[in-house]
Amino acid sequence: MTVSPAAVELQEPLLIGRGTHRLCYQHPRDNSRCIKVLSRRPPRRDQLRAVQRELDMYRRLQQRQIDWSMLARYHGPVETTRGEGQVYELIRDVDGQVARTLEDWLRDTPEALDKAALLTALRQLRRYLMHYRVITTTLHARNMVWQRREDAPPRLVVIDDIGNADFIPVRQILPFMAHNKIRRKWQRFERRLRDEFSVDVKIRG
Repeated sequence: MTVSPAAVELQEPLLIGRGTHRLCYQHPRDNSRCIKVLSRRPPRRDQLRAVQRELDMYRRLQQRQIDWSMLARYHGPVETTRGEGQVYELIRDVDGQVARTLEDWLRDTPEALDKAALLTALRQLRRYLMHYRVITTTLHARNMVWQRREDAPPRLVVIDDIGNADFIPVRQILPFMAHNKIRRKWQRFERRLRDEFSVDVKIRG
């Protein structure tokens, strides 16, 4: 593969996360952003489909001009030394550190989480997903971060697994269909929280 001299160089020290299909690097030229690249070269067909599903969903959300407070904003493609990448907002805590996933908090330091604040943040996230009709392929604690903020309670921000995995294109999904999808995925998410981390949450409406 021929690499352009203008390509963004992604080195191992910049690696901050590994997903099902992609690797996530801190952007070497902008610490407020990250770059996701496919983990295999050449990529598998399922990896390409997953990225396309996500980009389709982001395009719909951008057209609706949604509030991005609980979803990492997408900033477009970029050429890198590991192939084409996608640039996203990098969620950081008030101290400047990259925000840890909810899974990291629940697995490693559950005693440091304020349970009342977590319940409030979960309620807010569910309302957000429903209001803006943000469809995810799955909802997992590893795909959202617990962002600590200055002069405001912590909040959950979804950073991965955006998109519709069904055969129906995103543009053809009516609002009531989107709400039903989100409800089903949220119920599965609550079961995962209970089974994997003993966090018992039931949010309806």
